Amino acid sequence: MSFKIHHASKVWAQPLFTKESPIKTQMDIYYLSFIVGISTDSCVRFEPSQVVEITRDYTDSFKPFKYTLLGILLSSELKSSGLKLERSSFRDHILKFIDCENSTMLNERAFDLMNRYAFGGFEYIRNKLSKSVEASTFLVWFYEEFMSELIVNSGLVE
Repeated sequence: MSFKIHHASKVWAQPLFTKESPIKTQMDIYYLSFIVGISTDSCVRFEPSQVVEITRDYTDSFKPFKYTLLGILLSSELKSSGLKLERSSFRDHILKFIDCENSTMLNERAFDLMNRYAFGGFEYIRNKLSKSVEASTFLVWFYEEFMSELIVNSGLVE
């Protein structure tokens, strides 16, 4: 069980990794791809040869957010399953994705699902931005495409 990313991501994302950029690691690319995949409902099955393993655990900068990422994954999965939010069915469904013995809290099924969203998200990004751009341009695009509506809908800004 591990976080796996599209094999083309390392080369594609190279221009994003500058000294000034907040994007520093392949896990950052994984996270952004995962968010795009969730946002666009791009959950793509892939062949093992199409991905590379980046880590078996969250990197230090992502460990504080492991419950948030699990929550995003579970929320998306519950939404796509059409499951009614009844206590017993909700609990049983969630337990299909959690491994309390694993430091990530993810079981094999959850890793697979996250990786499929990250894979689909990266393909979406690459289709929209056929070549990588500098980090500031990428982050403006990411904000405009995915975050601006979420922030406005949250009620934090008008």
